[in-house]
Amino acid sequence: MGIGHGSAKKRVVLGFFGGGQDYAEQAWQALRDSGTRVHRFRSDDRNGTGPGSFYSALRLPDEELLVVEAEAARLPGVVQTLRSAGEPGIFFDSKPSGSVDSEFKCNWRYIPERLAEYEGVLKATRDDLIEATRLDHTITESGKWVLDNTHLLRASLADVRRSLPGGFRKALSRFSSADGNLLVCELARRTVQASNNAVTEQNLIGR
Repeated sequence: MGIGHGSAKKRVVLGFFGGGQDYAEQAWQALRDSGTRVHRFRSDDRNGTGPGSFYSALRLPDEELLVVEAEAARLPGVVQTLRSAGEPGIFFDSKPSGSVDSEFKCNWRYIPERLAEYEGVLKATRDDLIEATRLDHTITESGKWVLDNTHLLRASLADVRRSLPGGFRKALSRFSSADGNLLVCELARRTVQASNNAVTEQNLIGR
């Protein structure tokens, strides 16, 4: 059974198994018997073709991989099935619809749009952390910080939005190039690159 591009409510679960054992086979059969969408990448299949093949490149030598697609409500059962067969490494891919575009945009026209994207990513991240906790996954200290301080992050984004003056588009257009890119943002980007991502007061003053 293959992995499709279903609704946003579905999650992708990755189960990595050590090669040379039958644990991956046991879990694969159990998931198939339950009607779960699952695709198996065997240890001797290094090409990783077929549905879910994007994840096959993440395997170590001799590892087998099960890629499972399931609704959020079925995740506990999927995880339990995987854990009942050996000790696999289990990971999730939620693919939130509100993910931020990785392309760098230093343009005043995108400020409101980016704020909305950041708010969406924050919500999706919090939902994922809560779900991981519910599935007895270990949460890193940084993840715990996000859970404990989500209200502060939301407040900070709201402050940025409220702080934008009514005529900020017209005001910022005076300090941007013809395509809308802010000159100060370009200067900041060059400073970060020149300092090898280690910006300090000293190297700022020195410039």
